[in-house]
Amino acid sequence: MATPPADGFHQRLHRVTPAGLSVQTTQTAGMSRVEALSGKTVGSVDL
Repeated sequence: MATPPADGFHQRLHRVTPAGLSVQTTQTAGMSRVEALSGKTVGSVDL
């Protein structure tokens, strides 16, 4: 299988499993939030 060319838009796809979720995010009473995509978990920027 050939590797597609990098074009600055299409980036590597990250699969985040339940074990990779983080609860280190702002919480609201009555809700439970988890963080999957962030700079800390997958290096994302400007989401």
